[in-house]
Amino acid sequence: MAIRKSMDDKKLQLRLENGVNPSGKPIFRNMNCSQLKNDAGDEVLMAAAKAIHSLQTLALSEVRVIDTMTITEE
Repeated sequence: MAIRKSMDDKKLQLRLENGVNPSGKPIFRNMNCSQLKNDAGDEVLMAAAKAIHSLQTLALSEVRVIDTMTITEE
């Protein structure tokens, strides 16, 4: 049987540094942006992340793209 994969959702996640815990490890705050176009390219997503981050006071640790896919048998 053939397997079919389809994109259901794409989210952009900004991981922001929000201080450190008592043992000195960083504490992160995640900011999620959903309802993105499934075909949005990496350059567009990074530009959006930078624009959103420019409105924040916390340091940006990393930018993540979370793709949710469904696979089915045909």
